[in-house]
Amino acid sequence: MKSSGIAIVALLLILIVTTAFGDEKQYTLQDAYAAALGTNENIKITEEGVVQADSTIDQARAYIFPHLTANAGNTWYNQTLPPNGGSFLFQPLEQFQAGLVLTQLLYTGGRTLAAYRTAKTLGEVSRTQLTTAQQDMLMNVANAYYEVLKSQRLVDVSKDSLSRMEHYKKVTERVASTRKNKASMSDLLRAKTLVSQAGIFVVTAQDRLKIARLKLSLLTRLPENAVIMEPRPQEKPAEGLDRLKALALEHRDDYAGALLNQNVADENITIVRGAHLPQVYAEGGDPVSGFPPCDHH
Repeated sequence: MKSSGIAIVALLLILIVTTAFGDEKQYTLQDAYAAALGTNENIKITEEGVVQADSTIDQARAYIFPHLTANAGNTWYNQTLPPNGGSFLFQPLEQFQAGLVLTQLLYTGGRTLAAYRTAKTLGEVSRTQLTTAQQDMLMNVANAYYEVLKSQRLVDVSKDSLSRMEHYKKVTERVASTRKNKASMSDLLRAKTLVSQAGIFVVTAQDRLKIARLKLSLLTRLPENAVIMEPRPQEKPAEGLDRLKALALEHRDDYAGALLNQNVADENITIVRGAHLPQVYAEGGDPVSGFPPCDHH
């Protein structure tokens, strides 16, 4: 009865430990991608750059439309003329002025439209920079993720090697205890050296795993002791190397951004050239002025 009770308790402990490990969250590569894109500061800064680029487009568009300027003024006088008084006021006590001026640029040497096109192109550049930053981040996360997996494998292999070397050391110790000669002592010394080297490899692999986990945590904000799953192996692409190069030139955002920067440089030449040409604009206004009614002495 006593032995059966101990067996039941041991079985319950095994079930509890198994359940605890089974409930531990496991992170996939897609989870690491999502965590990095949602928390990385460089991505947030690049997204803010897109917002600022859109604001610059609105500012450049404002120079194309007419500008309406309003002004108004009201003047009060603190004394009357003549100073000694008289039968009437020589000047009013208050004067009001107001006006509206509408200005429309007609010709600026092409720099106004060039500035607008430049702002739109820079908006596209900012979006390609955002996509490029996201792609670079995903690449860094993938490298860190697979580095953790590789380091875990290396730790396991190093521990297995250490276990084999320790077993070999025990065998050589038994042989050396029964055959005390130079050959057995040499084998024992060699076994001890191999055990020491295997122990060093285990410590090195464990340190490498810690560094890899820390790097992955810094990129994704995941826990340093997160359990990660090994992704499924990817199939080799069917396209050849030349086709892959052509696809890279066609779809790579950093390459597209470089081409857009060339367009921006050409537009800047137009803007600088237009600054040396005369400007033509039309202006119309509606001034209003008057004096308020006043009482005569």
